Amino acid sequence: DPNIPLLSGHSDVSDRVHATFIEGDFTYVADFTSGFQVISIADPDNPVLVGGLEITGETHDLYVSGNYAYLASGLAGLRILDISDPEFPELIGNINFQGYATGVFVSGDYAYVTADIYGLKIIDVSDPSNPLVVSTLNTPDKARQVFVSGDYAYIADGYHGDLLIID
Repeated sequence: DPNIPLLSGHSDVSDRVHATFIEGDFTYVADFTSGFQVISIADPDNPVLVGGLEITGETHDLYVSGNYAYLASGLAGLRILDISDPEFPELIGNINFQGYATGVFVSGDYAYVTADIYGLKIIDVSDPSNPLVVSTLNTPDKARQVFVSGDYAYIADGYHGDLLIID
């Protein structure tokens, strides 16, 4: 009931949760300092940690598409995990670039990654083990988050309240 929200379940498996992504019976967690967690939410009253991958550095955001999780990992750029076995996710791809990855959205063969003062990076992920930056869009401030819908990317850019709409 939206008028009376009640806590149904709780999972204390992470140090600093920065983002979650739900797909099927799992929620995938971006842990700022510990990396990546997979939690079964088949029973929302009793979430259960089923897997994870400790990753050095920071993880700010994630996006799940098919058998892959895409992590915005600060100075480490974009990391790509194979999550076909949720108990044992495996790092299969990584691309570092100028900037500090804070947000990620995947559409088709492309990952859109916000890179703070270095704007938006568009990365070809058609081969998840070999991601390639295909384009960079400089933004006026600090690109923090991105959402893609149709032909447009919507970027939260900085601390001054800018919303950028990119064709």
